[in-house]
Amino acid sequence: MINPVSCNRGYLDLPRSEFTFFMLFTIFVKLAANTLYPGAPALILIIKNLFTDFGVAHAAKDTALADQIWNNILNAASNLSNYVNDNCGNDVPSLQTSGFTANKQHGVAEVVPGIPSNLRFMVLGGGNFIVVSENGETMHSLQARTRLANQLPPAPWAGGESSQNSTVHFGGYVHNTDVEVEIMAKGTHGDSLYSASVIVPVD
Repeated sequence: MINPVSCNRGYLDLPRSEFTFFMLFTIFVKLAANTLYPGAPALILIIKNLFTDFGVAHAAKDTALADQIWNNILNAASNLSNYVNDNCGNDVPSLQTSGFTANKQHGVAEVVPGIPSNLRFMVLGGGNFIVVSENGETMHSLQARTRLANQLPPAPWAGGESSQNSTVHFGGYVHNTDVEVEIMAKGTHGDSLYSASVIVPVD
């Protein structure tokens, strides 16, 4: 069986310094004037601006803001590789001119991602928090749902937050409430069930 050509997303799991080096000196260089991907410079500019914002937040020792910006950087980089997927013409050599590496094409189809596990949260204050989960290699994005915890009858679930990496950011929640969070992994060939829930005491 032959699978569609797509970028390997392992670069999203690199340490921050290695990820930055990879983007600056491989991806940006190879995509800046690549005629196969004329829309890449606009997407690169978004990432560059986020790198600048991250540096400012990091220098100010605003860890919460820096972490949120870094999550935005990962999502923007994922959008760039998705753009390459969509415009490589299902051709491995064309994809690799972008600097990204291609997933294997031969073999069984990519499996449905497993249920996110080991959910951990960090309360950031001001109604904001993050939830981090462990996910398998076939997870392409996460979709979260939330509801007020400890309600009888149970409150209805509400959706909205999503991420293209293992950290989901939540904002605008009410101070001094407990929020129940569940996360679903989405993949090329289907979605997982929702995870076990975690209760977040919102500050």
